[in-house]
Amino acid sequence: MDNLIVNNLDNLRKVYFDVKEKTNEILSQYNDKNFLIDPSVNIYAIAKMHDVKIIYVKPEEIGGRHAKLEVKPDGTVIKVNKKDSIEEQRFSIAHDLEHYLKKKADMFKIAESKKIVNSLNKNNLNEIRSAANFRSVNKKIPKQLKIPSTKIAETVSTKLWDKTTAEKAYRAMITVLINSGKKIKKEAIVDATIDELYNEEVADLFAANLLVPTERFLLWADKSDRKIAKVFKVPKSCIKKRRKEIVYELELMTPNKEDVEKGLALLNKSDHTSEDFKDNESTQC
Repeated sequence: MDNLIVNNLDNLRKVYFDVKEKTNEILSQYNDKNFLIDPSVNIYAIAKMHDVKIIYVKPEEIGGRHAKLEVKPDGTVIKVNKKDSIEEQRFSIAHDLEHYLKKKADMFKIAESKKIVNSLNKNNLNEIRSAANFRSVNKKIPKQLKIPSTKIAETVSTKLWDKTTAEKAYRAMITVLINSGKKIKKEAIVDATIDELYNEEVADLFAANLLVPTERFLLWADKSDRKIAKVFKVPKSCIKKRRKEIVYELELMTPNKEDVEKGLALLNKSDHTSEDFKDNESTQC
């Protein structure tokens, strides 16, 4: 096993079994169907089971994001971008369920992030809050506060089981600015963004395991990504990522080397079509 896989396995091990335990507990109540016919997960029933209400809103109401979790005394709501595809909406709901169930549990909390000093004035903060999308937000942030999202993505990737993107780092930074309610020093923005991005990746792993469980995926692994995405009702980008993640998951779950090799053979046997290699869809997942 090369150094990269060993490093990735070590990083994945820190969160995977906790994620797997939670998703298995949830899915155990929804195993009463033939997964060779329909392996999809009823995420709406799961949300209802946890008393989480789903409502669909215009993108500008949630800052152009895919979804927004709101936990209030009178109930929990996930506001979902009504312009997203059904597959993206399902993934967003699963992602925010993780935040709700784990109370946004932090894998490497930064103690000083709650003591950060303000350098973002009230007008800029209000502009950020009312922005329709993340790109327009960027134009409203003072130049001295612009953070190299590529560097943040690289830093977080060293702590993950796969690479994350500069776009995700950028979105995490905006979330930090929106949620802070205070002026923030540049150094504190970087620390808090790293924290936020890591938590988002953990939530993505939870959502992927909930909507595309490893055991169900292996029943379909020899099909094309497009076919698998259709039956699991998730974005195709999610299936592409699951193929990579499951390689590591099999290493963690299966002590028998022959079983691992059989699983890997299935993952590599898929009947890819030219459509599977187009990257023009959402990168969510």
